[in-house]
Amino acid sequence: MTAVLGASALHARAADAERLLREALGAVRAPVTACTHLVDTPWRHEAVSVSGDPATLAVVADAIRRAEPAAAVVLGDREEGPVDRRAGAREAATAHHERTGGRAVHFPGIELIGGDVAVGDVLARTAVDRVESSHGEFAADAVVQTGGFVRPRYRDGELVLLVGHTDPHRLVPWEVPNPTPCCGEDH
Repeated sequence: MTAVLGASALHARAADAERLLREALGAVRAPVTACTHLVDTPWRHEAVSVSGDPATLAVVADAIRRAEPAAAVVLGDREEGPVDRRAGAREAATAHHERTGGRAVHFPGIELIGGDVAVGDVLARTAVDRVESSHGEFAADAVVQTGGFVRPRYRDGELVLLVGHTDPHRLVPWEVPNPTPCCGEDH
């Protein structure tokens, strides 16, 4: 049985939410999918979600509380932590459960797709359901140049890896690990 945990520590940046997930998943060996979510309650911030078996999620919940004592954690009908953060945690858990939102930073098979990987292998060896290019169709034998960094997103019930390409045989993930800040932003 798969369950979904949501947590919110009111992180302003996705990188901070990813750090929390890395810490929380450090000792976990069971297969899980972990996502960041831009949520709106009580204001826009990054929350996290993790799906997996209930025993593993109990370990993850404890690790989140140790790493971020002021985080709200929602797991099933159990809600802990500051009341103002619980709605964001619920929003993340619901989007992950319904597979309508979430930016996956860890998922089954992620460790198998570093470097250049054929689209067919991405689909066969990982939890990614679909590879979609913002530039249209690509070759059947196309290769994703991952650079060791992929962040597929849940959309319409599927985990979708968004890519771009100028060569229909060479695809690159749409999201890069260290984007150049825009318009004087300080990240």
